[in-house]
Amino acid sequence: MFIKKFQIGTNVSNVGRRSILFAALISATLAFATVHCGFVDFSDIAAKRFLGNANQYFTLRPGQSFTELTPKVFTYQDGFNRNLAIRTRDGFVIIDSFNPEFARGLVAELERRFPGQPVHTLFYSHYHLDHVQGGAAFKPRNVVGHRNLARYWRFLDTDEIVPTTATIAGDTTLNIGGVEIRLLDMGLSHTDTLFAFYLPAERVVFAPDLGFVRALPPAGMPDMYYFGYVAALERLAGLDFDIYVPSHFDTGRRQDLQEYVTFLRDTRQWVQTAYDRHGPITKPGVPEFYYDAVYVPLKAKYGDWLGFDEMAATVLVRNLAGTYLGY
Repeated sequence: MFIKKFQIGTNVSNVGRRSILFAALISATLAFATVHCGFVDFSDIAAKRFLGNANQYFTLRPGQSFTELTPKVFTYQDGFNRNLAIRTRDGFVIIDSFNPEFARGLVAELERRFPGQPVHTLFYSHYHLDHVQGGAAFKPRNVVGHRNLARYWRFLDTDEIVPTTATIAGDTTLNIGGVEIRLLDMGLSHTDTLFAFYLPAERVVFAPDLGFVRALPPAGMPDMYYFGYVAALERLAGLDFDIYVPSHFDTGRRQDLQEYVTFLRDTRQWVQTAYDRHGPITKPGVPEFYYDAVYVPLKAKYGDWLGFDEMAATVLVRNLAGTYLGY
C-alpha cells in the first residue's frame, strides 16, 4: 500500500532523492514483514499482487447485459467480454462466441427475445481461444473465419471450437438476410487473422481486440505489432459510423476510438522520448527516468480511465519492450 501511494503521488524529480525514499520504503516494508510475517520472498509478494490486480481488472464490469444498439444490431456482454448479434431475415449473425458460458447466456437471451430464430452465421474475428470457444451452443448453419486460423489452431486444443465451414482473407463484403456486413482484414495488427466488422447502414463498427472505450488494455494486450495495430485503428476511425463496439468492457462512439488511438500514440511517444534520452531499460538506474518521463504524464492524462491502477505498469512495460525490440 505504501509503495503504491509513493509511486502514484510523488512529484520528486531528483533521482537521488527518489532512490533514497524508495529504498527507505522497501526497508520499512521488509522490517514490518520480517517482524509480523517472518521471512518473506518479495518476488512472491509481487507475483501475488500482480495476480490480484489482474483479477480485479477483469471483474470491473460484472454481470450480463443484452443491449439494442439499432433495431437490427445487438450486443451481449458477460463481464469483460462483449460480442455482436445481428438480426437478419435469414436469422442471426453472431460475431465471436468467446466461451461456452458466454455462448449459453447469449442463446438464452435470443430464445427469450426472438424465439425460433436460428443462427445463420457465426463469425470468428481472429484465432485467439478466448474469442472462439463454445460456438456449438448456437447451432450455426455457417461458421466463417480467416483462412490463416488453421495455421495457429493446429498447435492448440480446439475441442471447444466449431470448425469453420468457409474461410476468407482480405476485405470481404457479405449481404446476409438484407444486412450488408463488411469484413475488414486488419492485416498484421493484433495477429494476422483479425477482422473488424463494419455495418454501414447501421453505422456500427465492431472492433474485436482493437481498442477500448476510456479503458486501459489488460496485461499482454494488445498482443500487437504496434505500427500495424495503430494503422488498423486509424483505418477504422476514418469510416463513417456512430457506434463503436469493442469486444471488451463498454461501448462508445467514434470519438472514443479516436481517443484510444491518441492514447496509444501518447504512450509510445513518451517511451520513445525517454528511450532516446536515457537508453533502454536494461541499463542500471534507467527505470527512475522512465517513471518521470512516462508514468507521470500517463497518470495525468489517463488516470481516470477504467483499469488504470491495475494495468498502467503493464502498459508501460509493453511499450518499453516494443520500443526496444521494434514491434
